[in-house]
Amino acid sequence: RRRLRWSLLLLVVVVVLVSGGVFVGVRVWGRPAKTAEAETGANEEGEGQQACDQDYLSVLRRKFVSDAPLLDQADPRIRAIEWLACADLIILDDNDSRLPQRYALLVVFFSNGGESWAFSGWAQPGIQECKWQHVACNPMDEVVSLQMTKASTKLSGRLPPELGLLSALLHLDVGRNRIEGTLPEQIYDLSHLTYLSFAENELASTISSRIGNLQKLTTLTLSDNFLSGELPKELKKCSRLQDFHAGRNIFSGDSVWDTMLSWSELASFDISGNAIGGRVPTEIGQMRNLEDLTLDFLELAGSTVPSELGNLSGLQFLSAESCALAGTLPTEIGRCTNLKHLAFSFNWFDFGPIPTFLASLSKLEILILIGASITGTVPTTIGSWSSLQGMSFERNNLEGTLPTELGLMTMLEFGVLVENSISGTVPSEVCGLWRLEDLHLDCN
Repeated sequence: RRRLRWSLLLLVVVVVLVSGGVFVGVRVWGRPAKTAEAETGANEEGEGQQACDQDYLSVLRRKFVSDAPLLDQADPRIRAIEWLACADLIILDDNDSRLPQRYALLVVFFSNGGESWAFSGWAQPGIQECKWQHVACNPMDEVVSLQMTKASTKLSGRLPPELGLLSALLHLDVGRNRIEGTLPEQIYDLSHLTYLSFAENELASTISSRIGNLQKLTTLTLSDNFLSGELPKELKKCSRLQDFHAGRNIFSGDSVWDTMLSWSELASFDISGNAIGGRVPTEIGQMRNLEDLTLDFLELAGSTVPSELGNLSGLQFLSAESCALAGTLPTEIGRCTNLKHLAFSFNWFDFGPIPTFLASLSKLEILILIGASITGTVPTTIGSWSSLQGMSFERNNLEGTLPTELGLMTMLEFGVLVENSISGTVPSEVCGLWRLEDLHLDCN
């Protein structure tokens, strides 16, 4: 009898252990993970084949890809839901608010060659998306930042509409990649965005009038793409903008001048390299926060430089090269005492001598006036430009000799006076400029 009791007890223990092995699963964020039995079954079906939760896969299809039967298996959306159902160790309930963001990031991954990325965490089973490299979340585990720029691995593909599922997103930066195609309309649903950058990609589309929905934006960077059309007037609604960079695209029209006046906090404005016409408004002098103004290669034929720029006491960078500007530089620019960079090359100026007001710009570091029809001699006051690190007066009509005061420019690193009518010898005082690396005087 004792032997029989021990046999029955041993049988009970075995049954309990076997049952535990079959039914015990790990719960992660609301749903049970795949059991050991399921994994074993998958291996029996074929080496390397993964088990799928078919019920969960059906739920994901209904939730995210209603047109799934019409889609190719290589479609990034299909690949994302199959990864969630077949490979992931984190299984979220279909009503969990974190499921859409995990799915959206996976679609970004599969849409842009994610398999070749060197970013840690991405599409690795069991790792929460908030721990994926270049992703940041708030305390509620909502994705608030996706910053995928300046990386050694480049995104190569398209921006998927699923980005619109990242409803808590504040910061989106996918600059300096190889992204092509158009901007998805769903981007304009991200009403919490404060920072948005697509710079240095291969995007080719227009900017939708729906951009007016992004009223919390403080930075908008569209530079170096193939974006075209007129910048929509609805940008006026983005009244908090501080930095607007849209240079080197194919934008046209002239409405942007009126739009920019709505951005009272604007600090940096770059629309260079576009087919934008019109005139620089005199009201620009009221934009007292402006520090950086870049207007190179615009179509401003016959327009003049407004004297009101002199009211911008905080201006540090001013460049308007190859814009067909007429007239000359107003003396009021001498009041911009914080200027560090000044460039007005290749315009239609009737410049005359080098302006005397430049001597009052005590913080000026770079001065570029190429092909500006400058006449007269290099003034002796050049010695007072003590902060100047680089200057170019190439292709002008300067004459006479170089003043000895050139030797007082102790910060000078390069000087270009090519293609003028300067005569004489180089002052020996120049030999004391220990920072000077290049001094070009060819064709004089």
